[in-house]
Amino acid sequence: MRALTAWLAALSLWAPFEALAVAPTTNLHELKWLVHVDMIDAGAGRDLAFYEALIDQAVADATILIEGDQGPADSACCDVIEVLSIGTFGTPGDGLDVPSSAADQAALDAIVGSSGSTAFLVDSLGYCGAPTSTAIGCAARPSCSGNPDDDPGLKLIVTMEAHEVYDVLGETLAHERGHNSCLSHVTPGEQCLLMTSSAGGGCLTASDCTAFDNGRNGSGGTCACHDGSGGTEDDGLACTERSVTGLCSNGLCGSVDSDASVRLMAAGGPEAAEGAATDDALLISGLPGGWVDLGPIGGGSAPTGLAYAPLRGTLYAVSSLAGDDELIALDPATGARTGSIGILTGKENVTALAFDPGDTDAESDDRLLALDRVGNFEDLFEIDPDDASVNDLGGLSVGVTDGFQGLAYDSINDKLYTSGFVTDGIWEIELPCLSLCSTTRVVGAGVPRRTSSLAYSELTGRLYVSGSQSGPRTLFDSIDATTFEAFPTIGIDDYTPGGLAAIPVPEPHPWVLQAAGGLAVAVLARLRRLRRRRE
Repeated sequence: MRALTAWLAALSLWAPFEALAVAPTTNLHELKWLVHVDMIDAGAGRDLAFYEALIDQAVADATILIEGDQGPADSACCDVIEVLSIGTFGTPGDGLDVPSSAADQAALDAIVGSSGSTAFLVDSLGYCGAPTSTAIGCAARPSCSGNPDDDPGLKLIVTMEAHEVYDVLGETLAHERGHNSCLSHVTPGEQCLLMTSSAGGGCLTASDCTAFDNGRNGSGGTCACHDGSGGTEDDGLACTERSVTGLCSNGLCGSVDSDASVRLMAAGGPEAAEGAATDDALLISGLPGGWVDLGPIGGGSAPTGLAYAPLRGTLYAVSSLAGDDELIALDPATGARTGSIGILTGKENVTALAFDPGDTDAESDDRLLALDRVGNFEDLFEIDPDDASVNDLGGLSVGVTDGFQGLAYDSINDKLYTSGFVTDGIWEIELPCLSLCSTTRVVGAGVPRRTSSLAYSELTGRLYVSGSQSGPRTLFDSIDATTFEAFPTIGIDDYTPGGLAAIPVPEPHPWVLQAAGGLAVAVLARLRRLRRRRE
């Protein structure tokens, strides 16, 4: 609680007043949703309520991609998709659950009529302007006069295949609404771009935002975390937006106990999704995954592992040297090197780092856990964070392609996890180790990455994974460390992943915290609750 106590001590009635920038009015994309009747099967648990929940989640995921910032190549757009209604369409056996011809598309157009926007949820697609076996979404692109608030009869189609096979229903919805807003496909150059023909990104250009703005069919409320001039408010600023009261996270307003409460410091290579030297400090916003480059990390040492100690307020890193590696301390706000803890004697190929706060708030039982690559396997060892002395714990029982590259310690459930290019991506390392560390695949995590980094936040109780995959492209995931339910994978602006550490967002201005109705008290209660669960 030491760092948090200092934060709360700063809450003063005499805090200076600072004017907030005027948040822009939200452009609304209001959709009437229709689900084909042949997809309703209450006996199989697929009643209309099932699809309502699925649509609500897809709309929320699409809005994150449009309104949030996914990295330097992205523009955060003050545009939000909303659900007007959800119902059914078609008759049993009419074939419109799999539109496969121009006649089927014309039948959907007739349902839409001459005004409003309708989203159809179907099983799969066989026709979208031409026969297709690969399309997972389809949309009308209007005449595009450029006048805001145009409201012709527009349709878009998303498929259950997008959800069940590819897990990109929200991204598909955002992409198809882009077509409704006059945007065409772009030639893949930046893997992050939303309007590429293949799934995988959420980034939009400034002109894309203008198109989305003009494609609205309503307006109302504000984008609380946008500054009104095309930029976003600082992470950690208190916000209230669309019934959410919480904190800003790179253009999005998230609740206090959500990913909006953390930022992640990454050692990364911003030049490419794979193969670049991970010698820059990248600050990642926890909710949308967008990042900014702060410059060289650790003096440009390209650290191979990062770990944050919350009560110490210290960011640790492993610097690779010609001989034994070195444990160093970094500024958690900038990634700048602040000092050397010591040489890791006998450890020449450290691949990952994690922090274990022990069973008490005392620093005496703190330790760092690390992996050292030896041949085709990794050895687990512990490090004293005060003097860098090491103690071997045992070799991992499993070796994987390209090795395990990420490490994170869940201090609530007292579990250690590692990540790499393996089935499901995350494995649990059983503690304590007795010469051999049993390693068990976490079934259902579903984040295999060619290169990956892993972090854990006690504040949110979540694991964070950043890694590269087919394309290549850089992906970001947030995963509940208890249920392993994953936040939908976000394709973010490309960088080569290195070490990763989760850090609480910067302290908001005191008067803003007071205006937010006790956010500081809520965060304090959250941390105390978590600490009690560990003791």
